[in-house]
Order: sequence, then C-alpha cells, then structure tokens
Amino acid sequence: MTDDVRRDDDQGRSAHGLQPGAFRKAARRFAERAIPGGKSQRRRGRGEGAPPEPPGGARAGDGPEGPGRRSAAGRSSRRPASRRSSAGAALAAMLLGFFLAGLLSAGAIEKRVSGQPLGTGRTVALALLKPMVFLSNGLRFDRPTDVVDTALGRKERHHELVDVKPAAKWPRDVTRAKPLRLYIIGDSMAGVFGSSLVNVARKTGVVKTRLDYKVSSGLSRPDFYDWPQHIIDVLVEFNPDATVVLFGANDGQNVYHGGKVLTVGSHAWKQLYQRRVGRAMRLLTRGRRRVYWVGNPIMRDSGYRSLIAMMNAIYSAEARRHPGVVYVDTWALLARAGSYAEYLPDERGHPVLMRGEDGIHLSRAGGDRMARHVLSVAAGDWGIRAPKK
Repeated sequence: MTDDVRRDDDQGRSAHGLQPGAFRKAARRFAERAIPGGKSQRRRGRGEGAPPEPPGGARAGDGPEGPGRRSAAGRSSRRPASRRSSAGAALAAMLLGFFLAGLLSAGAIEKRVSGQPLGTGRTVALALLKPMVFLSNGLRFDRPTDVVDTALGRKERHHELVDVKPAAKWPRDVTRAKPLRLYIIGDSMAGVFGSSLVNVARKTGVVKTRLDYKVSSGLSRPDFYDWPQHIIDVLVEFNPDATVVLFGANDGQNVYHGGKVLTVGSHAWKQLYQRRVGRAMRLLTRGRRRVYWVGNPIMRDSGYRSLIAMMNAIYSAEARRHPGVVYVDTWALLARAGSYAEYLPDERGHPVLMRGEDGIHLSRAGGDRMARHVLSVAAGDWGIRAPKK
C-alpha cells in the first residue's frame, strides 16, 4: 500500500476501522443501551453546559472499546502535539550526543585532519576544530578516551632504545624452533602486499610474521603518524630479526618544516626526505637486523609515476649507505615492456588482474606476485627455502 493510499485511508476511517458515520451510530447505540430511556443523566455538581456522562464511571470520550479509552477524534487532536514534542526531544538528544561525541574525540579528529595534505581545506578545518579542541582539553574530556585506550593496550608507549650492543640478529640458522621473526610495515600499499607476504612466509614453516600498516601514513608527515617512534616500540616488543618496508604512496606531498613549506620534489624536500628514510633504516638495522626496503611498482598516472620514481631512487641510494639494508626493486615486476599494465600473464600465460581500479594499489594476484619476489630475496639472505607458489 503506498503512502498516498494510507493517508486517504486514515482520513476516511477512525482508529477502530469504521467510517465516521458508522462510528457515531455505534456510539449512539451503546449510549442508548447503557442509559435507561436512551437519555443522558446529569450528575450533581456538573454545570448546565457540561456534556452528558454515562453511568458506571465512564468518562466523556469512552467508546465501544470500554471505559478509559479516548475517541479517535480525541486521539487525533492530541497526537500531533505529542509527536512534535517527542520528535523535538529526540532531535535535541541526538544533537547533544553528537556534540559530546565530538568533544570526546576532538583530539583524534584534529590529528586526522592535520594529516591531510597542506592546503586551504586543511587550514580551514583545523581553524574550525580549534574551539572544540580547546573546550575538550579545558573540560578534560580526553581523559575517558585515554583511560579506555590504556586499559585496552592501545595507548601509545614511548620507548627509547637502550644504548647497548644487542646480540647480532644476522646471520644465524633459522629453524622451526627458532623461526625468522619478520616485521612488515608500510602504508596502504602494504595492506594487500603484506597479507600476501604473511601467507607466503607461513608456507615455509620457519617464519613468524607481524604485519603493521597504516593507511594514509608515510615518512613525510611525522606530525600525522610518527613511524620512527612506532618502530622503536615494535623493536622493543616484537624484537624482529628482519623488516620488510613499503612506503611512498602518500609521501609525495608538500611538507612544513623549519617554519616554511617545502615543495615536493625540491632540493630541500629531497634532502629532508632522505634524512627521514635514513633514520628509519638506522633504527631498523640496529643489532645487525636485516631490512628489505621495497620500492613501489610502476603507477598508471604519469605525474604520480614520476614522484614514485623519485622516491624509489632515494630508497635505493640510502640503502647503499646503510649496511644490512637491501633495496628490492618491483618496478619492472608489475610492468609490461616498461609500461604500466593492469593485466599480466601468470605462469601458464593467462592474463591476470594485477592492479586496483585506482591505478595505484594491488589486486590479490599483484600482492602475491610482489610477496613471492620479496620473500625469495629474504629467503636467500637467511638460507630459507622459499615456496614456489
């Protein structure tokens, strides 16, 4: 039944399902049966103009459903006001809930917005958030979130690496009893690739993995996500033997440093990014740990492809400066004759989709291809027999 039909039906029928005329006739018959002679009797104390009241305590408006029930007319006359009141209260409660939720998470919202590329939109959003963040901090609304995060183990802990010489991680024999502890980190590109690497490494029987990627992160914007500090935390907690790294998808953007904005690709920008890559490599190679720094594959968009190629060159150059770091090139691995390709032939020559619709991310088949290539490099370094599939 459509809304129009329902509205017409509501107008033509009472709440009892009777036509208005039929309802009045039924009410009249009920009154004639209940009142002798069919006439209403006035009770003492009622005014001359008061409506008649049936005996037995029935109130005005009682109908065929029995005492205490209001008529359909009575209900319909009062319902709109009640509905408006209920709707207003619900809306007010909802708005209050949104406001309180915003105060409780104002700091987290500000952090997400600050991670956006530099520009007018980010500046305006931060300016609009500033009063809410100020109010949240003043009322200490961030306290409940901190308590919950700490209780659930999500509160970020800041460690410092102890200035001692840890036992060398490489070379050593890798066995089932003493598996290779492999740490996998990166941005969104490491999502599919990392999970593929976890699956392929598990088939060796001698590799224990930990996948740790964060969407929209990278090394360009430690103000959004501090990867060096996070790396220190994981080195203390997970104590990996080797790390596979895949960054760069979000790093090709302007950065604010030293009181000014550095344009991506400029000499100052390259120097800063090179220092940040070098710092990450130094942290990850402490204790003669091994690092397999994976270059990004070829990208579809020509401008974005140039940025990725520039950053891959920085990774490769820095890897040569840091003992224990191996640069793993994947550019040609997902290209056809040097050009971007969505589909590539598998081992049987059948075309398989390798990339996502955005021309950046990997399909599962693309992630598997990269994972097998990277694991073969690491397996040769540690004397592990890598699975063929």
